[in-house]
Amino acid sequence: MHSLAWLKPTYRTRAEQALGLIIFLTISLLVNFFSTHWTVYHFLLPASIWLVWRKYSIYTLKLEVTLFLTQLSFEILYALAGDPLLSLFGLLFLLCNTILCILLYRKKEKVAQILLFPAFVWVLAITAWNMVFT
Repeated sequence: MHSLAWLKPTYRTRAEQALGLIIFLTISLLVNFFSTHWTVYHFLLPASIWLVWRKYSIYTLKLEVTLFLTQLSFEILYALAGDPLLSLFGLLFLLCNTILCILLYRKKEKVAQILLFPAFVWVLAITAWNMVFT
């Protein structure tokens, strides 16, 4: 039995898959520069979009890729906001965006959906922390 049997078949070559993973990781880790305590989050997010991307065309995944980039922009908003209310606003949108991604990925790739659950819990915890202590 193949060790990666849980991965669905893909039409992309291994080189395309590796390049796609590197691109998604690079985009996400560039955003991680603004807030270093989100490192695990910035590994889970590109891994989940990569799992969906490797099976479907980028033209099919316009909404998913847009949500991925939007999640990163809301995280930047949270990291750079000096006002607690503005950062709470960014976190609440990030929370809603993560829930939407979980629901969208469920139909396309179960493993990608599972990878987003720890990210969801992290955003939920940070949101609760921000609501209580700021």
